[in-house]
Amino acid sequence: VITGGGKELFHRTRHVRGTAANPMTAGELEAKVSELMTPILGDARARALIDRVWHLEALENARELRPLLEA
Repeated sequence: VITGGGKELFHRTRHVRGTAANPMTAGELEAKVSELMTPILGDARARALIDRVWHLEALENARELRPLLEA
């Protein structure tokens, strides 16, 4: 960017957000996933799927996710 006074400003992002070197927080990740899934799955199913994924270790069978994934 060159300012009106002629000063040149620049910034280089070495590791973009969401990479291993600059990971998202759990809240950022959940917000992004929700924003992408809600228009397709609806709010209730998107919320349910997010909750199930956060608690995968509690699933009896991964097939429990299937009804939530079907658009």
